[in-house]
Amino acid sequence: GREAVRDFLREFDIPGITFEAKRISEGQRACAFTWEVAIAGVEGRRIQGISFYEINPRTKKVAFIRDIPEPAIRPAPLPALATLARPGLRCFVPREAEGPPTI
Repeated sequence: GREAVRDFLREFDIPGITFEAKRISEGQRACAFTWEVAIAGVEGRRIQGISFYEINPRTKKVAFIRDIPEPAIRPAPLPALATLARPGLRCFVPREAEGPPTI
């Protein structure tokens, strides 16, 4: 639960880095949470992300972790490059099919 996540995160206290869990889901075997990190001496820049943790039901130890931070470069370069290469990829509204999909 939430308290177990908070206790787990307190174990990773690193001087000069402030880690703050924002939203924590509930779960018996897994949970996800959003977070924010501030680095001492770096004003106005906080890194955000989301993490997913899963425990092994037999051993009760963490078995899987996936941490996804926001892009370090703003705006993230991949969408702009994809738009240049394939402008149709940015279409977010339904449209009539023009035949079989092409990749």
